[in-house]
Amino acid sequence: MNDLISRLESIWKTSDILGWSLVSAAMAVALWDDKHPHSPGWSIGMLALMAGVMSLRPEMRFLEKIAWIFILVAFTVLEVEAIKTNDDETKKTRDAQNQHFQEIAGELTTSLATSKSQYESTIVHVNGVLKTTQKVAATAQTNLDEVIGTGSHPCVVPDAIAMDPNGATIPLTIWNTGTNVLTGVDVFFEDFPVDVVGPVRGTGSLINIGTLPSGWPKPLPLKAPVGPDRNGIMHYTMEISAQNEFYNETIMFRKSITTNPPQPPWAFEYWLTKQKVVHGPTKRYPHMKGRGIVSILIKQCSKLTWSDGSQ
Repeated sequence: MNDLISRLESIWKTSDILGWSLVSAAMAVALWDDKHPHSPGWSIGMLALMAGVMSLRPEMRFLEKIAWIFILVAFTVLEVEAIKTNDDETKKTRDAQNQHFQEIAGELTTSLATSKSQYESTIVHVNGVLKTTQKVAATAQTNLDEVIGTGSHPCVVPDAIAMDPNGATIPLTIWNTGTNVLTGVDVFFEDFPVDVVGPVRGTGSLINIGTLPSGWPKPLPLKAPVGPDRNGIMHYTMEISAQNEFYNETIMFRKSITTNPPQPPWAFEYWLTKQKVVHGPTKRYPHMKGRGIVSILIKQCSKLTWSDGSQ
């Protein structure tokens, strides 16, 4: 066995045929590698293999050494080319992915722009519908206010200009304190003596006014009879109904006692209250229990001091 090994080693060291056979095989592998691209690292492995083969042939002629050097350079060049080719392919793949991502980004941008345009169009449409709805609601509210007379109140006042100093009655007028028309206006006028000297001056009278426009008074077809109570003051009450509310008004008369400047023969005070149903207790009516009716003073139809300026 030892003789066989020694003989193989002798052949290995001295045989040019074996050396050139290995060179030829290495060159064939290099040429095959040049025609068949591979991943980086293949040529490195072949370089390591060739280096191992060379280490087992310590005795080489000059031409064989040149051949081995050529083979090593060839594998080195092939490795560099493989790395370069791999980099180029990686770059192409990355560029293709970037292009694909850009296309996706472009599609997303277009989709977002379309969505934004549709959203803005929808918002404009909704705003238009909302504004139209608000206008319709405002018009409807205005029409409703006009129909029910919101903010308007009927007010009966003495006609100081038409007072007759020697007459036994005082003329009255009714007017609308607001801007909306009042309809269905009725006035129940009643003498309300506090301390009568003689017989009662009169009984209640129901007057149908109907429609009461704003800004111009209507004369009542009724005059307050003159006949002071024992304290010299005449008291009259009115129940006034309209389509929007129910009211109570009180008017008091007495002889004018101030002559400078000249005054009508009768001085007067009046006030109008609106009747409202309240379910208590409330912040304004904390002591009210359950359902009740309260009187609310209408300042537009209230004169709480005598018209002649006296006390």
